[in-house]
Amino acid sequence: MSTVLTLDNVQLAFGMTPLLDGASLRISRGERVCLLGRNGEGKSSLLKIIAGTLVPDGGEVRIPEGVEISVLPQELPEAGESTVWDVVAGAFPETARLLEEFSRLSQQASEDSLKALQSVQEKLDALDGWRFDQRIRQVIQEYGLTPELRVATLSGGWP
Repeated sequence: MSTVLTLDNVQLAFGMTPLLDGASLRISRGERVCLLGRNGEGKSSLLKIIAGTLVPDGGEVRIPEGVEISVLPQELPEAGESTVWDVVAGAFPETARLLEEFSRLSQQASEDSLKALQSVQEKLDALDGWRFDQRIRQVIQEYGLTPELRVATLSGGWP
């Protein structure tokens, strides 16, 4: 099984308090991982290191070429006009943008839109974007929601 993420002896401290002291981790393709811990123990910091938005004080983070790391923020989005699909797909902004563009272009009937549609379709094929859309819809359904549901209509926010 191929390794998609390796952390070796990762160090991170804020001030005199170490959050990560020699953390090591190896995740293989297909594995599922759960982080558990009390508030302030370094879970979010570890995820930020993996996502590349926080640089560790020491150690090594290895992500093989072609592996894409995406983050779905912990914070709830503003209610606005976003749909449940928009929020979940936001973890993969490029693929989501291409799917939205494909949908928009497919409703047009000009020669220019057909050329643009072909280009978008090729990009989606390269990103495996069709499976992405299907997986997002499956996850949303598992939570008993519908993709088109507006976030603003959820009573009291997210379930």
